[in-house]
Amino acid sequence: MSPSRTSLNRIKRWKDRVSRGICVHCNEEPPVKGKLACGPCASKRNSVLRESNLRLKLEVFEAYGGAVCSCPSCPERLNPRIEFLTLNHIGGGGTQHRKNIGGKRASGGGMSLAGTETYRWVRKNKFPPGFNVLCWNCQWGIHINKGTCPHLGDKS
Repeated sequence: MSPSRTSLNRIKRWKDRVSRGICVHCNEEPPVKGKLACGPCASKRNSVLRESNLRLKLEVFEAYGGAVCSCPSCPERLNPRIEFLTLNHIGGGGTQHRKNIGGKRASGGGMSLAGTETYRWVRKNKFPPGFNVLCWNCQWGIHINKGTCPHLGDKS
């Protein structure tokens, strides 16, 4: 499938703006050093992306029981905060799954793209089984405790 004429024109404009040293979005301001966008455009784009990613995260959490930790003994259930919640691969395998779907950490220690890519994959695949919502404490507790959340008692 070849790109449309509109796509080709957009790419041409983008490359032209890069070569002229101006913001690829507004075509007016010089970009921030080492970036392709000026400060105001980068800030606006980051804000839009944050909102879009939050809506996606909430949509995925709702499909897996809501924005609350699945661990029945987790104190986070009393006052759930979206910032502390994550999608868990039930039974493990999350690292390999993220590698398979292309989730990665941005270079330079920046924002992790793994969560967003996983949320997109889950939605695209119609919310398959094998996932649940956990807080980060339960997520890491299960990992460190070899399969059992510390809130549920000692495994040994």
